Amino acid sequence: MSDRHQDLEIAAPPEAAREIVLEAVAELGWKCLEDEDGALVVRESPRLLLGRWPVGIKVSIAGADAGGKRSALELWGRMGGFGPFIAEQLKERMEEFASRLQRQAAAYSASSA
Repeated sequence: MSDRHQDLEIAAPPEAAREIVLEAVAELGWKCLEDEDGALVVRESPRLLLGRWPVGIKVSIAGADAGGKRSALELWGRMGGFGPFIAEQLKERMEEFASRLQRQAAAYSASSA
């Protein structure tokens, strides 16, 4: 298994950040579950893949400022396989997911301004 960690901060309160994650997951056609800690666990749909292992990402959400207007997201990704090729695929998929989250958060900020 290949593992990767990425921190991300978005301009949305934690309640909205959760909805932003759910919207990004729906846009990608992935699945989303909640684990026992209240974190969201997202996973690529195996039917969308061609010759690749699915990526799973655990998303923990917390407030990033005292005013409650920003959220800190911790992304913990995991993908089957090992080696530099798999590590690069995991990195690319996590960056794509993080980019999608940032776009969704920008749209949220624009609509709530």
